[in-house]
Amino acid sequence: MNKNLIATNQNAKLALAKSKSLLNITNKILANKSSKELIESFENFRLLVSFGHIDRVNSVAITPDGRYIVSGGYDKIIKLWDINSGTELHSFDSHNESVCSIAITTDGKHIVSGSWDNTIKIWDIKSGECLKTLEGYSGRVSSIAITPDAKNIVSGSRDKTIKIWDIKSGECLKTFEGHTDTVLPIAITPDGKHIVSGSLDNTIKIWDIKSGECLKTLDGYLFSVNSIAITPDAKHIVSGSRSGTIKIWDIKSGECLKTLKGHSRGVESIAITPDGKHIVSFGSWEQTIKIWDINSEKEIRIFEGHKATQNSVAITPDGRYIVYGGYDRTIKLLDIDSGQEIKTFHSHRSYVGSAILTNDNTLIASGSGRDIKLREIISGKEIKTFHGHDNTVMSVAIANGGKYIVSRSARRKDYRGITSYIKLWDMKNGENIRSIEGESIESVAVSPDGNFIIYGDAGNISDMCGAIVLFDISANKKIKTFTKVCTGVESVAISYDGQYVIFNEYSAIMLYEIATGEKLRSFKGHSESVYSIAITPDGKYIASGSRDKTIKLWELSSGQEIRTFEGHQATISSLAITPDGRYIVSGGYDKIIKLWDINSGTEIRTFEGHQATISSLAISTNGRHIVSGGEDKTIKLWDINSGELLSSYASFVNSEWLAWKPNGEYNCSDGAYKYFSFIDDSKAKLKVASIDHPVYQAKKRDILLSDYIGG
Repeated sequence: MNKNLIATNQNAKLALAKSKSLLNITNKILANKSSKELIESFENFRLLVSFGHIDRVNSVAITPDGRYIVSGGYDKIIKLWDINSGTELHSFDSHNESVCSIAITTDGKHIVSGSWDNTIKIWDIKSGECLKTLEGYSGRVSSIAITPDAKNIVSGSRDKTIKIWDIKSGECLKTFEGHTDTVLPIAITPDGKHIVSGSLDNTIKIWDIKSGECLKTLDGYLFSVNSIAITPDAKHIVSGSRSGTIKIWDIKSGECLKTLKGHSRGVESIAITPDGKHIVSFGSWEQTIKIWDINSEKEIRIFEGHKATQNSVAITPDGRYIVYGGYDRTIKLLDIDSGQEIKTFHSHRSYVGSAILTNDNTLIASGSGRDIKLREIISGKEIKTFHGHDNTVMSVAIANGGKYIVSRSARRKDYRGITSYIKLWDMKNGENIRSIEGESIESVAVSPDGNFIIYGDAGNISDMCGAIVLFDISANKKIKTFTKVCTGVESVAISYDGQYVIFNEYSAIMLYEIATGEKLRSFKGHSESVYSIAITPDGKYIASGSRDKTIKLWELSSGQEIRTFEGHQATISSLAITPDGRYIVSGGYDKIIKLWDINSGTEIRTFEGHQATISSLAISTNGRHIVSGGEDKTIKLWDINSGELLSSYASFVNSEWLAWKPNGEYNCSDGAYKYFSFIDDSKAKLKVASIDHPVYQAKKRDILLSDYIGG
C-alpha cells in the first residue's frame, strides 16, 4: 500500500479518535466543576499550534536526557520538540536573522543560539524566555559551543574571531584571533581545556581555552573546513571539508591519521556516536548521510535522498538515533541500526499571502496556498473555499461593495511561458466570474468605489519592462495602460476620488492622472525600494513604506515630503490608514506591527505576536480592529485601541482550520486536532496533555469572540 495513503489513513484515524475522545470525556470531571473552576484548573495549560519551521532547518541539538530536540531555522525561529511524540512544545522568537547554530547546557536547562544578526541569545528551555542577548560581533555568528561545566559559551564568527563568554553575566571574557577568514565549526574537548575551530581559510586550529594561545594549526585541506567533532576520549579530531573528505587527526601531535573518502563534495555536518566507534556525516552534493566505522575506516551504512543542512546532524545520547534538519523544513529521526526513518517532525500549514475584512467586518477573506478562504470572525469557522488558482495566492481584495473578491496569484512558468493571474470571484456562490492574465503581475488594488482594478504587470522579464493597467470590472475590459515601467512595482493604489493612479518604481513613487494618462509628478526620498503605498481618505496624503525601514508621508498635490516615521528594524512590507485618516498602521520584516499618529509622527503602539514577516494589513471600516496576515501562516485580529491580540486563525490541508485566543480557548474543524496540543507548564518537565484530557473540552468554544462588534 502506498506510504502516503497509509499516513493519510493514520492521520484520519487519529483525528477521529481525538474527536470521539472529546465527545466521550467523563462528565464526572466536568459536571462537578463550575465553568470558572474549570478554567482555573487548566490555567497552566498552554495551547500550542504545531506549525514547524517555515524555512530550512539550519541546526539541531538534543538535550542531555534525550527527551527534546531543539532546532534553529533560516526562518529566525528556534523550536523545542518532544522526541517521543513529535509534538512541538515551544517556539522561541527573538532573533532578527537566520539562526545558524544551537547548543544546550549540560544540565539541559538552557539553549544558546547564534544568529546572522551578529548576536548570541540564552534561553530558558522550560519557559521559552530569552534571558540574555550577547553582543560584540561585527559579523554573523556562525557557531556555538558550551564548555562541559556549563559556565562558558564559545562562539565563532564571520569576523574571523572566536569569543569566550561568561554564561551568567553575559560578559565577553576573551577574544581569540588567528583565522584569516570566517570561523565555521567550533568544538570543545570533553575536559574543557581546548577549543578546536575550522574555517573558510581551509585550516583547523587548536586553542588553549585559558590562555587563548593557538597551540597548533592543522593544514591539509584545499577547501573550507565545514564541520568538526571530537571523539569522547578526547584523542582525535574528526573534520569534514567542502572537498568531500573526512579526516581524523591526532589531537596531541596534530598529525592527520586517516582520510575517509566517500562523499563527492561538501561534508557539511559531522557527529560521533557516544561510544566513539562511529562517525555520522552528511554530504551536501549527493544528499547522503553516511555511517563510518572509525577504526576500520569503512562505510557501513548509507541513507540516501536526505536534504540535510550544515550543522544539522546530531546523535541521541543513547547512540540509537540520528536527528537531522533539512531544506524541506522538516526534522527527521533515523534508526542507526536498521536505517529506517522513525519519525518526521513536520511543517504544517499553507501560505497566507493576504487577509482582508469584508465590508461588514464579519468575515475575513484570505489567500491560503492556491485557494481563497472565507471565515467567520467570531467563531473562526471556515465557511467557503474558492478553488481555481494554479499557484500561490499572494493578495486578496474586496470589490463592488462586497459583491466580489479579487485575488492575485504568483507568477508561474509553464509551456506557455511565464504567466500570472488576477481572478474575480462571486462572494456568495464562490464562482470564478473572470480571469485577467498577465506575464508577471506583481501588485493589484481595487478602487475605493470597488468598480476598477489597477495592477502592475512587470511583463517580459528579459525586457525588464512592464505596464500599469486599469481594468473596468463591469465592462470586463482593460480601459487604460498608463506607461511602460521597469520591474519592481511592488504596490499600486487609486486615489479616493478616482482621479489618480499611484504606484512605485523601485524607490520612487509615481502619480498619474487617470483621465489623461499623463504623469503629474514623482516622489523621491526613499533610499531603497518602496514595498507598500496607502492614501489618506481625504486624498491629501500618500504614505509609503520602504526597504530602507522608514515610512514617509507625502503631500499629493505638491509632492512635498511631510515627515518620516522611523522605528522598524527591517523592511516595511505593508501599510494601512485608519478610516478617519488619523493613524498609519505598518507591518514589517521585523515581525512587528506599529500604530503611528499621522500628524505628529509619534509611534502610539506596537503589536507583537507574529513570528515572521507581516505580509498584509487591513483595518475594519469602523476603525476598531486590525487584521494582519503573516508569513508564519497565521491571520491575527487585534484591538486597535488596546493593542490586545483577540484571536488567531490558521488553515491546513484538506480544509481543516483552527481559531484560538491567547488564553487557549479555541474552535476547530474535526480533523484539526493533530495540528495543536495543550502543554502543561506546571510540571518540572514540559508535558503534553493526552488526547482524552478534559482540557480540550473545557477550552472548546463554538463562539470565540462573543463580545466582538463588527459593523
